[in-house]
Amino acid sequence: MVACVGFCGSPIITANTIKSELLWLDRTSLSNSFQSKAHHLTNSIFMPLLLVQAAASLYLMGLIWLIQIVHYPLMSQVSRENFAQYEQLHSRWITPIVAIPMLIELACCILLVVNRPPAIPAWLTWCGLALVVVIWFSTFLLQVPCHTRLSQGFDAQIHAQLVSTNWIRTLAWSARAVVAMGMIYLFWKFTAQVIE
Repeated sequence: MVACVGFCGSPIITANTIKSELLWLDRTSLSNSFQSKAHHLTNSIFMPLLLVQAAASLYLMGLIWLIQIVHYPLMSQVSRENFAQYEQLHSRWITPIVAIPMLIELACCILLVVNRPPAIPAWLTWCGLALVVVIWFSTFLLQVPCHTRLSQGFDAQIHAQLVSTNWIRTLAWSARAVVAMGMIYLFWKFTAQVIE
């Protein structure tokens, strides 16, 4: 009788064990599946936004350094007779090259503040937006008035003011690029941990 209980009991224990193992595996696979879907959804929403923001900021950083180190200083070498026309053409041709990425960068910054990705601290998104605000204020309150004055003819004092005040944008865009790359790093690190 004891032997029979022992013999009959072992298949029951085995069946219960198998059942609990299957339930555990099912829960684990569901959890992994959910995590995988959540990870994919998170990546599909935020990673393109972070990449576009970084591309705009890096492009503008490269452009502003070129303007600051090469283009603005060389303005003083343009002949005085042709300078007004040169400045007018410069303003007309440079505007779309700068304005479109600036608008893209601003839109990305606002979206990231309003809908912050996981693992990116709020202060970092606000810091990115604050730098963009500094750049826009500098552009429209300092550099644009200088260009307007220079479009009437070369003025050494206004030219010097343009070169010196443009350092605000040069440094702010450099910081913006660092912030944008920092966001990508933090988000990539977060998603890598979710996969593990």
